[in-house]
Amino acid sequence: MSKRFIDTRIFDDDWFMDLSKDSKLLWLYFITKCDHAGMIKLNMKLCKLQTDIKDLDENIIQLGNRIITVSEHLYFIPKFIEFQYPGFPNSKAKAQISAIEILKKYNLLNEEDLTVIEQLPNSYNNNNNNGYNNDNGKSKKAEFDFSFVASSYLEIFEDWIKYKKSINDSYKTQQTLEACYHNLIDLSGNDPMKAKSIVQYSVGNKYKGLFPLKQTDRSKQTSSVFDKYLIKDGK
Repeated sequence: MSKRFIDTRIFDDDWFMDLSKDSKLLWLYFITKCDHAGMIKLNMKLCKLQTDIKDLDENIIQLGNRIITVSEHLYFIPKFIEFQYPGFPNSKAKAQISAIEILKKYNLLNEEDLTVIEQLPNSYNNNNNNGYNNDNGKSKKAEFDFSFVASSYLEIFEDWIKYKKSINDSYKTQQTLEACYHNLIDLSGNDPMKAKSIVQYSVGNKYKGLFPLKQTDRSKQTSSVFDKYLIKDGK
């Protein structure tokens, strides 16, 4: 029986805490059922039976950029290699050698410096529900460049993109994607904490676009009282 490293602080991770109960279970299923290269050929029927998760597709979307769709039902966990083989590709673990060959087979490894290729469909900076190329001739969907997103905004923006995907209203072009991001920057005054609140507000109200936070009644009252005194004093 093979064994895996797992972070004992996983339940304290903000990303993990925000997942639904089924998505948490599915993530643990992926990282324990994948092979030693972080690849898993998902048997949908068996997975549903073993986890009692009814909607696998929706929960895979929730896992976001932690999962790459390599081909139909074949998935790859990019960060698995770094976590299981510290110092990769110079890890002392013997299984690393075989893992490298598997990654090469699926073109998931930069052979010049033996690093995992990050800029793949849905990897790290992209939504995971990408298209795939396989023997059935299915073509890839449009891939977007997320390098324009500041690191402090990346997770926030990804949450918005994930939501848009869930309501079948994904961005179709690089231009509209970047316009959305710059709109978020403007609305938040370049404040990531405010941006997060804006995204949560828009998602919570099931809006299709990003909207500024509404001023609370109390803040309006405070402003009105302040204005009244200014007028009274003739200022």
